[in-house]
Amino acid sequence: MLILDASAFIMGYEPSNIKTKQFSVPSVLRELIPESTPWIRFMIALEGCLLQVQAPTESYLKEVEKASVKVGEGKKLSDTDRDILALALELKDRGKEPVIVSDDYSIQNIAESKGIRYISLSTLGIRYLLKRTLYCPACYRRYPSSYISETCRVCGTKLRRRTTRKTLATRGEKGE
Repeated sequence: MLILDASAFIMGYEPSNIKTKQFSVPSVLRELIPESTPWIRFMIALEGCLLQVQAPTESYLKEVEKASVKVGEGKKLSDTDRDILALALELKDRGKEPVIVSDDYSIQNIAESKGIRYISLSTLGIRYLLKRTLYCPACYRRYPSSYISETCRVCGTKLRRRTTRKTLATRGEKGE
């Protein structure tokens, strides 16, 4: 079962070429430019019953929010990214084996942390699961990834992300 991000349609993914069940979220359609080729692919798949569009439940969105803060990706996720991850978690909890199709490294990083499989169409995908924190490049103060402001509370400099831990990615596969 595939969960399709906007990048899948943008990179030329053709839902009619695959026989497995395919899902997406309503916010993916909003990311596609109306009447563009990716938008047309999405609409043809939807109208041809090749693609099921489903919004995730609120409890799974909250779970994604917690996971994104834990790995330091919280500010990098769009609403669509959160929806894709939440739907994958929801389907996984129902006993399905979802595979997210996305070129977005933040989605892949969180999927990796939650044991969800993912594939990339135009990039090699992530090689490492990264845990990140925020820091001030001017005064070197550290902030938790849940810190809301984008600037240092001491000196006002824009915060940056730093990798604090790197683990080899398994692409959500067990035993690999």
